[in-house]
Amino acid sequence: MIKLKSLLTEYRKAVILSPSKAKKLIATIKKQERVSKVFKHKATYDGKMTTIYSIRARNKSHYSGNNPYGLDMSRDSKGGSYLIRVHEGILTEAKISSDVARAAKKLGIKFDKKKVRTIFTNDFTGVNEPGENVKYDSWMDMDPEDYLHQGRELVKVLSRKYKIYKKVPSRTGAHIVFRKDKKDKKTEFTITYVKSMAGPYINYEGLKGQ
Repeated sequence: MIKLKSLLTEYRKAVILSPSKAKKLIATIKKQERVSKVFKHKATYDGKMTTIYSIRARNKSHYSGNNPYGLDMSRDSKGGSYLIRVHEGILTEAKISSDVARAAKKLGIKFDKKKVRTIFTNDFTGVNEPGENVKYDSWMDMDPEDYLHQGRELVKVLSRKYKIYKKVPSRTGAHIVFRKDKKDKKTEFTITYVKSMAGPYINYEGLKGQ
């Protein structure tokens, strides 16, 4: 049985639940309420891209601030909908960057030059939706020992866990686009290893895990 009290404490503190905790809470509501449908849609909440689950139930006595789940609600004459906010990318993004850093370290790649780039985009809000500022990690090893060997080995290691979405070879190296989920751009990251006029380098770019 789910420990509802601990879930509510996390929800009230963070507002946004992890995907696994959200699924458990949805399952609990389904057991205790007359749920007719669960809707899912994307939205920006508190400046972060989230997935909002709307659980339609026929309970007329519950409303925001007065329900056993501590959730916000929307209501009409037939009942209400419990609203659960999920930042789908929190765990995924942090895990990707950790995997890259761990694999790079084992191969002697030193990402000494780390920057955070901010890009205004509607990649995650939708084509016809307003854009938002999205932060990306950009890591560089500007002096690799053997950029071709290290770059190829890094791609080889990461491809055991992540799918290669696109590969762009060049005369001096390659630019590889990975995704954990091919349908989810939030899980996309890139590895580049090339020799430029300034010298060889290895680069990682991906959504910043916040």
